[in-house]
Amino acid sequence: TASGDAKALAAQVANNPNITFVKPATAEQLRIFSSGGQVVDSCGKPMTVSKHLLGALQANSTKYKILINNIGFQQDRSMCQAGTAQHPKGTAVDINDIEIIGGANTGGSIRLPGSDLPIVNQYATDFLAKLPCNRGGVGQKDYGVNPTFPPCSTNVNGSALFDDAGNHLHID
Repeated sequence: TASGDAKALAAQVANNPNITFVKPATAEQLRIFSSGGQVVDSCGKPMTVSKHLLGALQANSTKYKILINNIGFQQDRSMCQAGTAQHPKGTAVDINDIEIIGGANTGGSIRLPGSDLPIVNQYATDFLAKLPCNRGGVGQKDYGVNPTFPPCSTNVNGSALFDDAGNHLHID
């Protein structure tokens, strides 16, 4: 896992050439957060961004290039969510494209089910391995996404898998 506090990791993710963003505002919000500024979720409430999420994104960037759709900022996510939703808590990310550096890729846009499934499962497995024990959830269960959870996780056997749209990977 990449080291550092959430603010330092936010700056690293925002400026990482292997991590790009559908909306430039996502990177800008990460920079604001990294400098101590206040960021808000898609409901307009103050939020923070998880150091675990940012650390896993940064650590995976040595093996993968990704395109982030949104984290949950007001500037990058159109719907307001509450309750158990992870985006407003700064603990989730939606990824639209994955490339294994020097290898296979999802061709600019994840399409599930289909040939993108092995790449999506590999990325999700590597991401989950970088989180502390008993953390992590993955969407797209209804499209066959089924990564390997770490042995120390109570999420083994898919208890943290849930349905989501087939045009991205949701991971938290």
